[in-house]
Amino acid sequence: MNLPILTYTNVRDFENCAHKFYRKYVLRDIKFVRTAAMDAGTKDHDALMNRLKKGIALDRHLRGAEPICDIFNSLPDTVPYRVEYMMGMLPDGSPCAWDAQACWLRLKPDVACWSLMGGWLVDWKTGRPWEDPFELNCQAMVLHAHHPEVPFWKGEYFWTKENRPGTRYDLDPMQTFARVAESWGKMHAYKQMMGDEKAHHQHAWPKTPNKLCAWCDVKDCEHNTKDQTQ
Repeated sequence: MNLPILTYTNVRDFENCAHKFYRKYVLRDIKFVRTAAMDAGTKDHDALMNRLKKGIALDRHLRGAEPICDIFNSLPDTVPYRVEYMMGMLPDGSPCAWDAQACWLRLKPDVACWSLMGGWLVDWKTGRPWEDPFELNCQAMVLHAHHPEVPFWKGEYFWTKENRPGTRYDLDPMQTFARVAESWGKMHAYKQMMGDEKAHHQHAWPKTPNKLCAWCDVKDCEHNTKDQTQ
């Protein structure tokens, strides 16, 4: 069994619980269930992408994002920006294509701009406000790999339900790379502990009880307290 290409989501799942990571991304015996909220979020992301790429007006519930869109659309030609920027990264920190065979980690910032004066990225969020700057730092890490000439990166979320931007963060690509590389090393260590393919090697990936257990997709875990009859 191979380890997956890294993303912010699966690295965060690993840090939360190695067993959850194993079941979702290595063994892959957890069925992904798409929800109505996910569909609504995709629709809003598409609307924001079309506002930036095609100038299509936003629906009323997204109009709080207009000032941000106006900033990006009014940037001079000397300050490039990309929407849905698909990027890949190799284990040594160098850039690669999203679909490169040797891709180690891939990310897709919703919108980002940069120059020799600095860089800025924005991540559209359609769920309840819950700030996790690690996600923004992961995006800055891959942006830094592709644009090492940019001296610093700042980033923020935009919360569509509340129609407002979140906190703006100073991002640290190098510290984030060290954190992701450490998790990658632990993943390999657990994989090596699996031993015989016929053994119950899921026990090599430890379970970590935590506050997210009630929302975990691993429903047969004894730490999942969600009522499975609902």
